Amino acid sequence: MSTKTHTIRKLTRKDRKVLTSLIKKVSEKTQNDKLLGIIQESYSSKKDFNEEEAINASKASLIRLCFELLNTLIDVLDEDVSVWFADLLNVSMEDYDKLPLSIEAEVIQQILESDEVTDFFSFASQTFNSIQRFKTQPKSGKTK
Repeated sequence: MSTKTHTIRKLTRKDRKVLTSLIKKVSEKTQNDKLLGIIQESYSSKKDFNEEEAINASKASLIRLCFELLNTLIDVLDEDVSVWFADLLNVSMEDYDKLPLSIEAEVIQQILESDEVTDFFSFASQTFNSIQRFKTQPKSGKTK
């Protein structure tokens, strides 16, 4: 693999909010359970899945989940993810668009290698599970 040419900043609470927003947006846009499938498949070996098990899942399983999640977000919300990646790199969108084709892979790799990745994506999976529960709740009988 090529050497790292650009370095992302440390992941913060703001990034967690951005990721939550991206997950919600992709869920609404696709109207399917692709992300839920990725999350559930990641933990399919667990008989009684709960949030504590998700947090304590093996690092390899979580890394795979993160990779699949980020790739899905890029596939569906390319522009939104590009804005986030540019922010992680502390560059303008104009400068980000001039970076080499490999930049997305480089950013994803750095995210996956970061110290915060476990907490960051455990939160993402919990968020998506909450969204799915909300989507399945019966709607109120009010109509306009």
